[in-house]
Amino acid sequence: TNDDGDDFLTVDISENGGTTWVTIETIGDTVGWNTVDWRILDFISNLTQVRIRWSVADQPNNSVTEAGLDAFRIYDISCDQPAFAQPLGTGCPGTGGQVPALTALGLPTSGNPAFGVQISNSLSFAPWLTALADTSATTALNQSCTLYLQNPISYVLGFTNAAGQDDFLMAIPATPIFLGFELFIQGVVFDSSGSLAPGVALSNALHARVGS
Repeated sequence: TNDDGDDFLTVDISENGGTTWVTIETIGDTVGWNTVDWRILDFISNLTQVRIRWSVADQPNNSVTEAGLDAFRIYDISCDQPAFAQPLGTGCPGTGGQVPALTALGLPTSGNPAFGVQISNSLSFAPWLTALADTSATTALNQSCTLYLQNPISYVLGFTNAAGQDDFLMAIPATPIFLGFELFIQGVVFDSSGSLAPGVALSNALHARVGS
């Protein structure tokens, strides 16, 4: 922040260890945090001695000038990472011997607002959970039910319709940092006749990767 608008935060980059500098961006008065991305090769060509600096000053000393930096990171984007969502393992049955099926809705491409999963072939009007994890593990819970997620990080509650189906959408941000991110997804259907006590049927899992 700068209360009179004449002071700036300057971001510079060097390709020779600080001998010379190129200005990436000059930021004036703002309210709150700003998230920005820079492509380093737009400013320099030598990546062996890269340095980045941030400079801010109140000149002349006649105003309130504050600046901050948080969550700085450098990442490389590989263009050979196509998006995919493929089945993993098998589920275990519920009412009538039906095994819930989890399928992908489209592909997890960067910026896709319609990517998601659909549960089907499960009990009508039943609560179910979309379980998500960033790593996979095969854990036999009994003779017919297997968990394919390692340490699930999130559960989202939904309800199936009369046909035993429901959709869960997961919009993929159009942010390069998510490219290559992998996710494992499995459905947990609450069914009094489910194979896993106390009354649960599991779907197969999905292995998905965000790509271009």
